[in-house]
Amino acid sequence: MPVDPGRRYRVVAGFHATSCRQNIGGAFFRANEGRLAIAGYEEKRCTNMSHKSRNRKPTRPAMSPLLRALTFSRAAHEPITRAMLLQAYASLDAFCRGQGSRELFTTLGRQLLIAEELSRIGHLPEAADDIAEAQIAMTDIDAAEKASGKWTVEGDNYAWLTIALDALDRQLAVASLEDIAKAEARMIEGLMRTEQELAHAAVAA
Repeated sequence: MPVDPGRRYRVVAGFHATSCRQNIGGAFFRANEGRLAIAGYEEKRCTNMSHKSRNRKPTRPAMSPLLRALTFSRAAHEPITRAMLLQAYASLDAFCRGQGSRELFTTLGRQLLIAEELSRIGHLPEAADDIAEAQIAMTDIDAAEKASGKWTVEGDNYAWLTIALDALDRQLAVASLEDIAKAEARMIEGLMRTEQELAHAAVAA
């Protein structure tokens, strides 16, 4: 499906999708506030323990218990990545049928943020612009829902999301579980920073 080259220009020209992360990140944080708080606490605890260790071993960033347990299990790679892709494509399909929801918005946004982090780690870095365009599409979806009350996607936004999920598919095919866990941890840390920034802005206002 062809896409509007003007949309591409916004990223190539240096458009910073802060609002995308705020919409995606804010929704994800509110939906998972308890889990993120626990993850943050565990990360701080591990860091403190590391400082006390004679070996001074570097601590790993916070990650989900499932990924932590299976990071080095090669047999678990396919089931985990397949589940991630299934969630992403099922969410996109729901939006295409006009049956999206805030929960599905959060799920799809989460996978896009992981794709962004995987790109930064070095898995398909050339797809960074496509992933950024998909995040812009998510912002459009959120804005449309606020205006019409309907969770739906079509046209160029659907095309960019499809392109980004194809990139995620290729990333997950080559990334180790350790890298996936690292991307998830960075994603969570980024969302927590975004939530803090939003809270500070609200207080300042």
